[in-house]
Amino acid sequence: ARALGAQVITEAADLTDPKAPAALAAHLPTLGGLDALISNAGVALRGPLLSLSVADWDTTHALHVRAPWLLARACHAALKECRGSIVITASVSAQHATAPARPQHACWRSNWRLNGAPMAFASTRSRPA
Repeated sequence: ARALGAQVITEAADLTDPKAPAALAAHLPTLGGLDALISNAGVALRGPLLSLSVADWDTTHALHVRAPWLLARACHAALKECRGSIVITASVSAQHATAPARPQHACWRSNWRLNGAPMAFASTRSRPA
């Protein structure tokens, strides 16, 4: 995008921290608008679902579910103004309770929730905030 003359900002952040999305969105005024929000963070915790620690479970959900929601919420006004888009990536395991290559893949539930999140945010475009 930079090669085409677009202004691009990339920044590393710990998206398990609930304050990180708002801190990232603080850059929006310097951009003059937001055409797209791409949420591509993820973690794969492998092992039997029932053997995961509560901390592992919470980290997975914080990164896969809460972070995209907080990012979309923090960027919603800028995206709405520019008629921008939200792209949230998820593992193929979002479609199945178990992935063939990892039959005990533990994060499928949080990825599954991401399938509906973009549609829910899209439906807010035509309604008052």
